[in-house]
Amino acid sequence: MNVCNNSFHHQVIPFLVLAVGVDNIFIMIRTHRAMRDSGLFPSEDSQAERIGWTVGKAGPAMLLSSLSESACCLIGALSPMPAVNTFALFAAVALAINFLVQMTAFVALMALDENRYLSGRLDLACCVRTDQRSQKIHPPLVQRIIKRWVAPLLLGDHRTRVINIVLFVCAMIISSGIATKISIGLEQEYAMPEDSHVLKYFRVRLTRQAYHALTNSHSDRAKQDHAQYLGICF
Repeated sequence: MNVCNNSFHHQVIPFLVLAVGVDNIFIMIRTHRAMRDSGLFPSEDSQAERIGWTVGKAGPAMLLSSLSESACCLIGALSPMPAVNTFALFAAVALAINFLVQMTAFVALMALDENRYLSGRLDLACCVRTDQRSQKIHPPLVQRIIKRWVAPLLLGDHRTRVINIVLFVCAMIISSGIATKISIGLEQEYAMPEDSHVLKYFRVRLTRQAYHALTNSHSDRAKQDHAQYLGICF
């Protein structure tokens, strides 16, 4: 396929896939919990049918999200830069495989967890059983905080909405001004471990004497300078 590869891609792509793909997991779990607590599952449905309802509810959103992310990476693969091209290809394939794993292996694990819940076992201590009928269903803490404080604060009266819009416009203007001063590029020394011998080479700046030694290596003095320079680097 004529695709170059290096250790930098292997170090970055796993964290990228984890950060981008974990939101699909939360969407699946949140959808299943909301449908279960709201009584939207028919009482005669089996556990497998309940998981099917959840996948049918959250699956299209997860599919569109994964397709858009992979498409963005494929657009980056059109870059003529070999490093960007390879990174984009690896990221697109990794995101596609991540979606397949979520729709197969994770769904199976979620079905096992549903069996645990229906049997009245705790999540962290599966050997302990509880009586689910005596337990009251409470909304999650984050949902209660957003419903009670965050939503009224952001979506209160008209003055609050105007203030939010003004703050957003100011932040956008400030960000646009700062973005023009950001230097473009990635120093190669940032992609190397601290104990790498190549890092010493990147940290040494070429001087006029070293340049002369490297370009005019036919004289004895130049050869000595050349050897000394290589000894400093490595």
